[in-house]
This record gives sequence, C-alpha cells and structure tokens, in this order.
Amino acid sequence: MLKSIKNIIIYWFLMVFIFLYVFQPFLPIIKLPHTLDLLIIVYLFYCILYKKKIEITWIKYFRGFIPFFIYFLVLFLHCVTSGYYIEGYLNTFISFFTTIAHLFLSITFLMTFKKNNYSKESMINIFLHITFVQFIFCLLAFCFKPIKLLFDSLIIMYSNNTSLINGISRELGRGFGFTDNLYDIFGVRLAFLLVLLFIQSLEKNNKFYQISTFVLLFMPLINARTGVLLTLLGVGISFIFYSSKFQIKKLIKSALTIIILLCILPLIIYFLPNNTQIWLKRGFDSTINLVLEGKKEGVYGQILEDDLSYIPDNYIFGEGIRPSNLSIGGVDNGYIQELWLFGFVGIILYFYGTILFFYLLYRSTNYNNVKCISICFPIIYIVYTIKLLPLFLSHVNLLLFGLPLMMSIKDNIKANNFNG
Repeated sequence: MLKSIKNIIIYWFLMVFIFLYVFQPFLPIIKLPHTLDLLIIVYLFYCILYKKKIEITWIKYFRGFIPFFIYFLVLFLHCVTSGYYIEGYLNTFISFFTTIAHLFLSITFLMTFKKNNYSKESMINIFLHITFVQFIFCLLAFCFKPIKLLFDSLIIMYSNNTSLINGISRELGRGFGFTDNLYDIFGVRLAFLLVLLFIQSLEKNNKFYQISTFVLLFMPLINARTGVLLTLLGVGISFIFYSSKFQIKKLIKSALTIIILLCILPLIIYFLPNNTQIWLKRGFDSTINLVLEGKKEGVYGQILEDDLSYIPDNYIFGEGIRPSNLSIGGVDNGYIQELWLFGFVGIILYFYGTILFFYLLYRSTNYNNVKCISICFPIIYIVYTIKLLPLFLSHVNLLLFGLPLMMSIKDNIKANNFNG
C-alpha cells in the first residue's frame, strides 16, 4: 500500500516536472528554468549519495557534434580577437554553452530517472499525459475569458519577448494556453508531442490515441498554424513508415479514420471566433498559393524573400553574432540567423551532427516507434528552422533529442510499469 502511494506521488511529481520543463509557463516569483535545473542537480546528487546508476552512456550518440563544437570554439576565439562586437560574441558564447548545460542536465535526468524507476511505456505515457493536460489548459483559456487573461498577464509581466507581448496585447485571435510562448515555438513543441501520440496509436493499434491526435490538433490550430502543418507532416511520414507493417485491411481502416478526422477540421474552424477564422484563412491561403503558384505572401514573404536580403557578407563562416546585435530587427528565418551566427560551414556541421545522431539511434534500436521518430523529428526540426531559430531552446532540445533517447533505452528488470 505504502509503495503504491509512493509510486503515485513520484509519478505525479515527474509529470508536473516534465510539464513545467516542456512548456515553461511563467510563474510569480519562481524563475522556472533555473529552479528546474537546480532540482535536477539535487536529484543527481541524491543518486550519487544512494549509489544509484547515473545514465550518461547516451553521450556517444552526440559524437557527430564534435566537429561543430570545435568549429564554434575556433570561430568564437577568432571573432573575439579580431571583431568589434564583443558583447554580441559573448552573448552567443554564453547561449551556446548554456544550451549544452541544459541539454546535458535534462537528458541525464530523464535517462537516469527512467533507468532507476519506470518502464519505457510509463515514461512515454508521462509525455502523452502532459499533452492532454495542456489541452485542458488551452480549452479553459479558449472558453473562459478570465482564465485567458490570467495566462496572458503572466506572459506580459514576466516575459522579455516584446513581439510576443505586443501580439497578446493586440488580441490577434489566437494565444490560448499555459506556456511561455503561445505562438510558433509552442507550435513546434506541440508538433513533436502530437506526432509521438500518433506514432503510439499506430504502434499500439490504439484508436483512442489516433482520434486524440486530431482532437488535440485544436491546440496548434488556435495558436500556431505552423504547428498544424508540422504535425500533419509528421503524421504523414509516420503513416507511410507504418504502412509497410500493416495488413491491407488495417491500413485502409487507419487511412479512412485519418481522412474523416481531417474532414471535420473545416467544421471546427467554422465555429471559431471571426478573428481566429480570418487569421487561419490568411495562413492557409498563403500556404496554398505558395505550393500551387509559388507566391510568397504573408509570413512566407518574410522568411523566404525579405529575410534573404539580410544574408551576412561573410556567409561562409558567419559573423559570430545575431542580426539583432546589429539592430537588424525582424529576421525570422532560422537559417539566415544561423548564417550570421556560424555561417554555411557551421550549418553543415551542425546538421551533420543532428542527422548522424538520429541515424545512430535508428541503427541501434529494435523499437519501431523509435525508428519512426528518428525519421520524423529531424524532418520537423529542419522544416521548422525555416521559420525560426530553435537551436538555443532547452524545451525543444529535450523533445528533439531527449525524448527519442529515453524511448530507445532498454527497461531495467525492476522498472515500474506505472501509468498514473
């Protein structure tokens, strides 16, 4: 009885912790990223004191990033000794190593906790559960104005993102949820989680998960159009991957379920508020015009045309700083920002490390869901980088690298298969 209560407490604590890490909502007084890092360090010290296994063998999958790491250090030293923008170089350097520290701590925590406590399925369920919890928050904010105002006020009070604050203040017909950023960065996190949910639906032949994927698509639909497109991209890739493993009858059933659920989307959009409908229509129209006619309108005009005029002079090796360090505002395209930071050479080395990471993961696992994620996640990430730069975001990196790694590790013989 006591052991069962202890398991429930630990499970719910972990679920709250991962929810806070993935979505990082603003809270009064508490600086969440620092607090979470401190809790991770305390947990790892606890493991050392009680001689529990700390799992760091996952580092071998990151060996493809060594050339990028060396290149970045050389570039930084060159920029500091010969450049004029010392403050910008230092900001880049600090961001780079802070990102590495966050990634190391978060993945070590996730892998160690899994190794010492729960089964793979239980850990996956935690990520699925936090997706459903966020859906409840989104629904509450969408249905009840005071709750939305509460979530918005936390962002306005504690966020340093001026464009996000201005967007929320202007009531753009979107922005419903409990997180640090209700727009595109929220969308890519939801895309990773919803694609995971869909992959699990195929892996387990779970119709509830399959239907839930499209119900939960409501979250990016009212927050980030990019998240909808990335989710559908991941769903399509996952379905193709698993189609070779299905019998024809099962394949047709799954395909029909997906088609029916997609056909319901326009009906859902019809019942949304007018300003949300206008925002969605504008985005989907510009996407259709880009695909069918090659027209770059709206956000596509920004990231595929306007931003290209800000390519740095030294685009081969980069300038070591962001465009914003030179008061060049409004550059969204992630690849243009990376050209400024570490140039074409740096981009090649970084994505070499990323692709090798997922290739090694794909080759080393026998789990179909991990193999599928090893294809879906890097494609989602590469496509999303056209829109914005997610490189330094700890929550995105945890989902991109930490989640697949955690799923690939074999269960401890004594692991608990607990689902909350």
